[in-house]
Amino acid sequence: MLLLREAERRFAGTGMKARLFGEFEYGAEAWKKKRRVIVKAEYLDKGPDTRFAVTKLRVTDANNPGFG
Repeated sequence: MLLLREAERRFAGTGMKARLFGEFEYGAEAWKKKRRVIVKAEYLDKGPDTRFAVTKLRVTDANNPGFG
């Protein structure tokens, strides 16, 4: 994963935790539509920590306080 490699590179350069975010679309075979996947790639002194969150929420919805 490119985000995690970049986080590791930044950590190696500074010695401080590096946290990056990204997103992509993913569609499981059982799903009718693709979903948005938000990624947090973090590199700490203990090593990598990557999290994924799958949502049907669109970017435009997330920017509205009432979520659409």
